[in-house]
Amino acid sequence: MRLLALALFLSLALGQRLAVLGDWGQDTPGRAQVAALLRQEHAQSPLTALLTTGDNFYPKGQVVERFLQDLPPVPLYPAFGNHDAPNLEAQLRRFGLERPYYRLRLGDLEAFFLYTEGDLRAQRAWLEEALKTSRAPWKLLVLHRPLYSSGLHGGSPLLRGLLEPLLRRHGVALVLAGHDHHYERLEVGPTHPGGGGRRGGPLPHPAAPPLEPGPGRGPPRPLPGGAPGGPFGLRPGPRGEAPGPLPHPQPPMTCTWTWKTSCPPFSPTFTWTR
Repeated sequence: MRLLALALFLSLALGQRLAVLGDWGQDTPGRAQVAALLRQEHAQSPLTALLTTGDNFYPKGQVVERFLQDLPPVPLYPAFGNHDAPNLEAQLRRFGLERPYYRLRLGDLEAFFLYTEGDLRAQRAWLEEALKTSRAPWKLLVLHRPLYSSGLHGGSPLLRGLLEPLLRRHGVALVLAGHDHHYERLEVGPTHPGGGGRRGGPLPHPAAPPLEPGPGRGPPRPLPGGAPGGPFGLRPGPRGEAPGPLPHPQPPMTCTWTWKTSCPPFSPTFTWTR
């Protein structure tokens, strides 16, 4: 099965609702389907903002400008990928940004955007300070290249080494990435890396066992004990808890994400409370 349109809808308590898409900067049949899906969702339940995981521009900016006109009228906050690098300055001006990494507070959620084509060590120092000062109940990392992936490009050992200790230490709940054009959801301890762009590749059969990242760039391995939440469920954390506890007290909150696609039977949903 191949996905022609793929978007993530992230719903938090108190009415916040975000849409996420990635690797979307091409004029393909899926482009119109993604735009229509986003407009439909916004009409049914208004979106707070739209986030991207990069590769916003492939060959020409005119394609993306047409797509932007088709999107629902909500603020758009991008990450930037390898296909954005050649015209990065123009993109920064287009989206009103001073640099390609930044933080964004949206009610109970704070999103931290990194630029995986830039100086990662300098960004790590910035991210560490930003996470230290954040008081948001929910913390989200958005970047282009994934920490873990079983796709064509694979995960990045460099990113894992630089970022994973920070994500664990500061209770980052979710990592969103693109680059590999498929749907994939993994849990690594208390931090949940979700990957996949707008264009999909072959997906596992619904009866296939859930997977965990393999070593390095190796293939993922079946999780022991079956799926806690369906065939695409996440592995429980310590003592069966979904995400691990934050290092400081937080009010109970619920966060739900749903992938919606042009293949209606495939719209997995996962909810967790902290």
